[in-house]
Amino acid sequence: PPADSSRESSAAMPTVKSPDARPSANDTVFEEVNFWDPGGINGFLANRPAYVQSWDCPEEAPHRGCAALQRLVSLIPTLCVETFCVHSQDENRIQAEPFVQRTHLCQDDIEAMIVGNDGNRPIDELSYADIERCWLLACWILGAYQAVARRAIMSKDLENTFETSGTCPVSGKKGSSCPVSGSQKFWKDPLDLVPDWFGKLLTVLSGFVDRPVRFSPEYCESVLNNWRLDCDDDDDELQHKEFMITPENVHRVQPICRWMAVPDEDWYRKMHLVIEAVGGRAVMEAKESMEPAIRNGDNAKVAASLNKLAIAIEKVVEFMRQQFMGKDSRGEFTIWARMKLFVAPEDSEEDYATWIFVEGNSPLMPALHGFLGLRWLEGKMQEFQASLRQSNPLPHQELMDRLASGKYSVRAYCLKTWRTTPVERLASLEDAFNACLESLMRYCSARQRLISRFFKDAAKLKELGNQQEKIIRRSRLQLLQMRRTADAFHELNARKLSKH
Repeated sequence: PPADSSRESSAAMPTVKSPDARPSANDTVFEEVNFWDPGGINGFLANRPAYVQSWDCPEEAPHRGCAALQRLVSLIPTLCVETFCVHSQDENRIQAEPFVQRTHLCQDDIEAMIVGNDGNRPIDELSYADIERCWLLACWILGAYQAVARRAIMSKDLENTFETSGTCPVSGKKGSSCPVSGSQKFWKDPLDLVPDWFGKLLTVLSGFVDRPVRFSPEYCESVLNNWRLDCDDDDDELQHKEFMITPENVHRVQPICRWMAVPDEDWYRKMHLVIEAVGGRAVMEAKESMEPAIRNGDNAKVAASLNKLAIAIEKVVEFMRQQFMGKDSRGEFTIWARMKLFVAPEDSEEDYATWIFVEGNSPLMPALHGFLGLRWLEGKMQEFQASLRQSNPLPHQELMDRLASGKYSVRAYCLKTWRTTPVERLASLEDAFNACLESLMRYCSARQRLISRFFKDAAKLKELGNQQEKIIRRSRLQLLQMRRTADAFHELNARKLSKH
């Protein structure tokens, strides 16, 4: 966007649309609420109405370009089906990639969003919820594009096709600007993969949401905003009410975007919707109650908040256990091997497993570690979180920074007050804190079990969970033991002084 643009960042909802603009699909409620507020009713998920219009038809979308984006995303499972065939030997389809062709057919509709008269662009009239949805759809289209491009590179017929037509069949670019021409096989800029007109849309949307363009949708676009309420005709009242996602009603929620449109993919996304909603609510509730408790030195409230957080984590773990018990895992390895072509094509199996273990750039694990005052594991897990930090919405980044600052670290508080706190209160603090650690270790074990379902050589990847559990176990408090040791030392010194 231009430097003098008055568009707000992702930290707040934009201003009201112009009177002659088409109504937004998402502005029925929450108009004045932070879209990514972690304190919303659905935790770390997008803080917006659960019911959104389909956008399948221009009449249902705020702009015809939005409808074009939605139609393209809905075609990914069908038009990119050959990309899922890891061992496909078909080398001639590159001249007529169906997804590429359909994307170019939508050029006029999509370009119309960012081209306006007298500097007035239709995209500037969209609500922030609609901007985020356009960004979601564009990221998925880019992910499909890069999968098609990588498949094209493996085709021996690509170079001959380029030399004959002079135009790259994937990006539509000509001459040396084609990213997949000749022997070039890797890219540094995701925008090199797509036509210039689509790259401009990604650049504009990236400026609005304040998140960088990446080769494939990150966790924010894959899970946190990738959901909608599936309303029946009898549930019209839900379209205008707040909908809190829980383990009991998650079956009513459907993903907006899919790679393969298979049950295993929906199962994974719905499970993580519950994890982020329930876990996010628990973290924010614990944070809100813990800060005044620590500030006032109220040990009873500190212990109560910790106990409540431990119960919430156990609820998430139990939900995951029930999901594992109720679903056959025999096809999951195949599904995730094919999914890798879209979300992590160049990653090793270990990197891919690490991404799944830490939930990409999900704020849940870093928030829990920061709140409790635990050290986050160094190495690949920390590298993943650091490299993907900018892909988090600004409110999530600010929350993680606040929790990681240590100002309201529960462990630090306990280690400051153990000497002066009455023994009964001290025992309650120790039990409550260690109960949270036990619950967190069980959550890490559940994540490790998820890894074992997705990979054949899961035994080689056990270190992911084991290393993290060791760090959590070493953080256990022994306040009563410290108190007894200090009292014994004090009594010994008193006796020595009395003799003199």
